[in-house]
Amino acid sequence: PMALAVPPAARLRAWGVYTVGLIVRPRARPAAAIAAYRQALPRDPDHAESHQKQAVASQLTGGIQGARAGFRAAILALEARGDTAAAAALRESAGALVKLDG
Repeated sequence: PMALAVPPAARLRAWGVYTVGLIVRPRARPAAAIAAYRQALPRDPDHAESHQKQAVASQLTGGIQGARAGFRAAILALEARGDTAAAAALRESAGALVKLDG
């Protein structure tokens, strides 16, 4: 299970580090993006967007296991916050990229 309560300050810091990942990934620095997303996740383990972006960056670097784990975590986080439509859409799109059940 994901963390139950994240203090607002930690959630804000998670969004800040997540934003760094968004900035560096398009600049052909997927390893730096992965590092930024991984820094965001301890601050807010339910941050579905960080899990998803970390998965994409992992896939870009050939890290299929990391991509699979990131997509799974993002889907669980979306379901936990009640966004079942987004979770289903991510499951479908991510399932086309990596085998989620393996």
